[in-house]
Amino acid sequence: MKKTFLISVAKYFHKNATHEELTKTKLTVTCKDWIDAVIEHNKVFKNYYEVESYCIIGDGAVSITKPRL
Repeated sequence: MKKTFLISVAKYFHKNATHEELTKTKLTVTCKDWIDAVIEHNKVFKNYYEVESYCIIGDGAVSITKPRL
């Protein structure tokens, strides 16, 4: 069963991004879980090597997720 997630970058490693810059990374995806949402975000923005954490809203929860490299 597919779910809708709203995902964006919460924090970059070595960049002090403003709120406006972070909202430009917002993406709505429909997929089976939050892991696939992160994968889809990475396919679109191609900035995964700069991302320290993601903000994911969906499946009845809000979470800040740090990807493992």
